Amino acid sequence: MGVVIDAVTLGSLYALLAVGLSLVYGVVGIPHFAQAGVVATAALLMVYLGSHEVPFLAMVLLGMLAAGVLAVLIERFAYAPTLRSGRGAAAGPAVALGILMVLDSGNLLVWGAQRRAVPVPYSGETMALADERISAVRVVVVALAVVSIGALQLFLRRTRTGRSIVGVSQDRIAARLMGVQVRRTSIVAFFVSGLLAGAAALAYGTLTPAYPYMADSVILSAFVVIIIGGLGSVPGAIVGGFLVGAVEVAGTTLISGAYAPVYAFVVLLIVLVVKPNGLFGRKVRSA
Repeated sequence: MGVVIDAVTLGSLYALLAVGLSLVYGVVGIPHFAQAGVVATAALLMVYLGSHEVPFLAMVLLGMLAAGVLAVLIERFAYAPTLRSGRGAAAGPAVALGILMVLDSGNLLVWGAQRRAVPVPYSGETMALADERISAVRVVVVALAVVSIGALQLFLRRTRTGRSIVGVSQDRIAARLMGVQVRRTSIVAFFVSGLLAGAAALAYGTLTPAYPYMADSVILSAFVVIIIGGLGSVPGAIVGGFLVGAVEVAGTTLISGAYAPVYAFVVLLIVLVVKPNGLFGRKVRSA
């Protein structure tokens, strides 16, 4: 049972990170490496607010809103000009990595390198499940993922703006011809991805101490997840997240934790051999 709990917890974290990345990639076609910096910024802000006795809910909301605003600023002042230049496919990854480096350095300058836990009520408590004691922190991670991803799915399927985001991710030119305001849709998509980054910051910050580079390594696994699920596919990101989480935990338990980063790439290779576009992917659209 402990292995299952670990797999669900890790899968929830990967899914939460991956859906935001997938949302952004679907809209602008740029791998949003800077999401790692947004996660770290939100987590460190939550640590700061919590240390100044800001109520938990206010701390979380302010952290998520700050992440949303930061994501929009990245889109407006970095990605949008890159896309307008016509070099999005070639320059986009470099721009994203550059923004990540700026955020990492900025967080180091503002917050320092000290590692601090995001304060969560009852984090030291446990609960019983099938003769196992489960940390309240793991329950928080899973609950955050379920609520956040569920809300995202409702937003994408039930609202006009959400359907516009889906339309732009499927065919940007066709969506514009049908009257979709692509610029506004892109801003909303980035704001939502920032909110998801804030939720991921809380989830990840309860599992590991917050520091400027906290999400730089895990974001690579999240990108593997969205490739496995299919670039731009939110359902694929969810399935891929839990698949990679389960494989990593199983590999760590049965083989060795030293090879944990390798397990996700093994799954990636197998999936790409069987389905080159990913589990839920479409053929790559032309620019």
